[in-house]
Amino acid sequence: MKMIKSQLCLLQAALILMVSCLLSSCSGSLSSDSNDSDEQQVLSVDIGSDFEIAIGTEPFTINSVVKGDKGPFVYNWRTQPANFAEEALSATDTASVDFEIPEELNTRTDVLLSLTVNDAAGNAVSDQIIITLKPVNTLPIINLTVDDIDKVVDSGQGFNFTASWVDAEDGENVASARILVQQLSGIALENLPVDGILVNFPLSDDASPVGAAVADGQFVNASSQSASIRFTLEVTDKTGGVETQSVDVEILPNAESAPVVNAGNNQVVYVGQQVTLSASTASTANTQYNWQQVDGEQPIELSASQNPIVQFSAPDVTSSTVFEFQVVVTNTATNRRNSDFVRVTVLPISAFDGINDTGITTCADGTGNELNCGLTNYPRQDAERGRDPAQINTGLEKAGSGELGFDFTLLDADGEEIFAGTPSCIRDNVTGLIWEIKTTTGLRAHTHTFTWFDESDLNGAIEGTETSTAASCFLGSNMNNCNTQEYISAVNTSGMCGGHDWRLPTVNELVSILNYGQVEDKLALGGDNTQLWPNHAKTSTAYWTSLSAVFGVADSTSPEAMSAWVVNLATGDERAILKSNVAHILLVR
Repeated sequence: MKMIKSQLCLLQAALILMVSCLLSSCSGSLSSDSNDSDEQQVLSVDIGSDFEIAIGTEPFTINSVVKGDKGPFVYNWRTQPANFAEEALSATDTASVDFEIPEELNTRTDVLLSLTVNDAAGNAVSDQIIITLKPVNTLPIINLTVDDIDKVVDSGQGFNFTASWVDAEDGENVASARILVQQLSGIALENLPVDGILVNFPLSDDASPVGAAVADGQFVNASSQSASIRFTLEVTDKTGGVETQSVDVEILPNAESAPVVNAGNNQVVYVGQQVTLSASTASTANTQYNWQQVDGEQPIELSASQNPIVQFSAPDVTSSTVFEFQVVVTNTATNRRNSDFVRVTVLPISAFDGINDTGITTCADGTGNELNCGLTNYPRQDAERGRDPAQINTGLEKAGSGELGFDFTLLDADGEEIFAGTPSCIRDNVTGLIWEIKTTTGLRAHTHTFTWFDESDLNGAIEGTETSTAASCFLGSNMNNCNTQEYISAVNTSGMCGGHDWRLPTVNELVSILNYGQVEDKLALGGDNTQLWPNHAKTSTAYWTSLSAVFGVADSTSPEAMSAWVVNLATGDERAILKSNVAHILLVR
């Protein structure tokens, strides 16, 4: 028992010594910690990292972690855009804030959220994050098709797209829609847009579906290998969502392609007019042409239908008639072919259509005149259209007679038609105008001259000259002065050819009875080339018209026309002379 007690005493002594040592060691450590606590803790703030969140999410809390030993702390939350501080934050001066996404927001928005913390010692620190508010968006529904089913087209051949789209959310207009173009393979094609945009579609309520076209000749593959192009319809909705759909098209090289053909412009011609149809292609190698009539009331024989240019005379029709022709051009190396159509509308020429022709019956080129018509490099000349070629090629139905397309009837002193004897007037059956025939003596003698005088409101603000010693005419009970106004009054008083409404003609009316195909005497002839106006103009003779001329007028805002237009019936020349000058008269009604 004593031994046990002795051992216990030794054990207690050892434990006391161990505890004593431990206490001594701990005392040194506590002293060290006490020294570290005297150092200041640096002020810092952390509000987390950038994040994205869907628009429509319930309000969420953003906490700040602030470290520092000089409290209390002052908090200042801010946003950019600034309006979010008021609309989205629950407070701006608390350690944590609730963020509520505005209900009206529907587009992607980045919000910069920042927190500045000040301590009691005046120290300040900041932290910021970007909160990306993303719409929950369904992309637009779009479709892009090309009219070439196999999506293999010839070099330079045009083709069409149809693009459609609708916003999948609400069916309203999208923000933008366009077709982009990108070459995927092959030698660089001509005319690719530099910016890669083929078309930007205008947007409206009824914009979709819409067509887009690649024009003939726009994408030409001049290489010896095919080229691939990608066309992409890109539609962006109002929330920034983008949907795309692509179509790849292969462009064949020129040597393998069907020729791009143009049959020319549609034409409107008169009966008897020579018609020239001219087809053109970008390539002339290995090409074969074939023209054919595809529509029209009567068959038309085409000369040399295997040539690019064919001709025919417009057939006789009684009403406006459309004839349609097709030209097919084949690449004989690959048997690929293209076609184009052209329409020719043939108009009948009635006995009265209001327009006389010019009398020109020959054509011209760059070096000569009076050539046969049908010149392919100089098509659609005056001699190839109108009443004159119709009379030459098919004949015209006329009420009277006259050279070429002209049609005149002779009238006696009472205005009745006559077929023999001396006429007093001539009716132009094409224009409906009736013309004076000059006499050798008396009131209407062809040698008389007059000054231009008109007291009406149509005198160009200048009446003209009432009397002049240079004028020479028949003076009597109905005429006191040799001027145009008194002559017209005297003739109307006499009732020439049963008419009392005689007047001066306009320039266009006076030149309508001229045959410009004649060299010296341009007044049109009657049937069998008889002279209708035997007493008329010489080379130096001018005839008055009713139109004043503004040549030489100084004040364009208040013109006073000192001159009037005259026409030389021998040469066809038109010019303006002073109203005080003298000239001849040929009246019309």
